[in-house]
Amino acid sequence: MVALASWDESDTKINLAIDWNKLGITADKAKISAPNIDKFQSAGNYSDGKSILVEKGKGLILIIE
Repeated sequence: MVALASWDESDTKINLAIDWNKLGITADKAKISAPNIDKFQSAGNYSDGKSILVEKGKGLILIIE
């Protein structure tokens, strides 16, 4: 699980730097997802190497498996 947050004054795009070997996960088989959490975030899926949008003043909880 990874928690992200932004206190920037505008929406921010971030890129994760994941050491797949330390996690014991093969990068090409990895799944990065955000579970639906009522009144916090909508469900979503993300690709390794692609930017993730974090809305200003908000955050995301991601599951990496």
